Amino acid sequence: MRRESVSIAVVVCLGISDARALANGDSGQLVWETFDHVVDISSDGSAAKTITQTVRPLTPDGVQAISIIPFPVSRSLQRFELLEGWVETAEGRKVRIDPRKIITQAPPFAAQTGTLSDVELKVITVPQLAAGGRLHLAVRITQQ
Repeated sequence: MRRESVSIAVVVCLGISDARALANGDSGQLVWETFDHVVDISSDGSAAKTITQTVRPLTPDGVQAISIIPFPVSRSLQRFELLEGWVETAEGRKVRIDPRKIITQAPPFAAQTGTLSDVELKVITVPQLAAGGRLHLAVRITQQ
């Protein structure tokens, strides 16, 4: 198995417009304490990418930007897993993200255009996140 580390933009975990503003560093709303993206490629050609991040929202707008996180996946080619996820409140209490509460949605463009798509969104709603807290999230998307 070959292992390769890849740097990517924060667009993976945020809406595109929010991510642009945050990636440009001009918002002052979020602090990424860790952001790792690792791709494991097997000899059979299958691949798994693991995204791990810890982010601290500094303002209510920062909380809003990361309180609902969509991950686009191919229904037929990929499998999505929440490896770990929790919110650490400003008081230090940990609130786990329940994997059973991850919802699956069609992407917005599918309904608007009436087209069929293999893409679906796995949407994580982050519980009890507030300014000054921390979100820790690790997900794996496996290419079959």
